[in-house]
Amino acid sequence: MLGNSKIFLKLALIFLGVSHALFGCTVNDTRSVFDEAPALNLIELDESDPPYLLLGFVARSILNVKHRNILINEVNQMEPRTEGGQKEWALLRANSLYGDTGFNVSAGAMIGVGLYNTFGNDGAITWTSGFWMPERFNGARIDNAEDAWQVAVEHTDTQIIKAGRALGFNVECVYGCEIAGKSRVFKLSQASASVYEKFQIKLDGPIYVNAIRSELIKAEMPHPAYTELLGFKPVWTSKLGNYWKTQIVSDPVLDEEGRFIPMLDHNKEMMPKFLGNLERTKICRELMREIYDDGGYMFYATDWPSNGWLAFRGELYFFKWKSDEFIKYKEST
Repeated sequence: MLGNSKIFLKLALIFLGVSHALFGCTVNDTRSVFDEAPALNLIELDESDPPYLLLGFVARSILNVKHRNILINEVNQMEPRTEGGQKEWALLRANSLYGDTGFNVSAGAMIGVGLYNTFGNDGAITWTSGFWMPERFNGARIDNAEDAWQVAVEHTDTQIIKAGRALGFNVECVYGCEIAGKSRVFKLSQASASVYEKFQIKLDGPIYVNAIRSELIKAEMPHPAYTELLGFKPVWTSKLGNYWKTQIVSDPVLDEEGRFIPMLDHNKEMMPKFLGNLERTKICRELMREIYDDGGYMFYATDWPSNGWLAFRGELYFFKWKSDEFIKYKEST
């Protein structure tokens, strides 16, 4: 168990590597944008934070199969903190559908709703993101997947606009604004020249937030860890993987008439192409912290750059690799 003491660490992110196939805050044929921000101040999780196993469970898709199975096994042995969760956890342990790894690959229904899957040669992916929705959202009952998706899109757009304004940007939708498409782009222009100076980043143009939102589906048999962490039982969910992603980018590729040039991403969704990837910057992290400060309906995690982090409930949680703890730290603000 983690102790109560906060151990301040000065950790410099090791911003090495090359562009990966498109998944998260990066795009094909990009250049990385760096900043001159100081090293991260990371502190260990304490009793006021959600249990590290539950945080790790959210971001488990970026682990390889071996370490993901270890983590899921640990999660399955947890004792529920709420009385209402006792029955669901007892059912989990008694039901072979979950198996030793938490989700059995024979559980076709569960795979179908995106609650377990494997990716790549080692079963890991580089970025993962998602959206969970309870039966009632903002006081309204959500009865079908189409309504759930529309409500989730509106919620995400609101978070992006609020985040940009909170950090000193003028926010304008510039792509996909009038249609119910899965890709929408917001341009963030400095309200004053001091915004880039504050975040110690050098850019010649605006920042863009590229939001890609795939369909939501019925969450059949959600693992009780979700209810334990979120405080509600998910009824609608995005598929496991990277299907509700937010990219912080710059330098769009435009045609001769100044229009965005769409491309297919890994999920075979059409989206604009950008050449600047800001994931290695403080301003990206701060935008993600603000965007995902929404009470726990959305999350985003990446193992790139090498430290890896999870944006969830207004915090950035950092990873301790190859450990049963997995998520060990959060960034001090």
